[in-house]
Amino acid sequence: MPLSKRIKTTLFAALTTTLFMLQGCNSANPVTPPNDGGGIACTQEAKQCPDGSYVGRSGPRCEFAACPQKSKGAM
Repeated sequence: MPLSKRIKTTLFAALTTTLFMLQGCNSANPVTPPNDGGGIACTQEAKQCPDGSYVGRSGPRCEFAACPQKSKGAM
């Protein structure tokens, strides 16, 4: 029993779409392992300074950065 032209077209479109989607998932964002160059990742915490600004962690020991100093001319 032969398939109708409409069914053949629908199956072809579904198969083509599926293949394109699988190819896109396979190569869109490849996962690269971290290098062993001694890099470090600090947590994304923030500390509020007395002037209302915020500083994050940085450096090899992930310490909070120094708060900005108030200048004498500032109000």
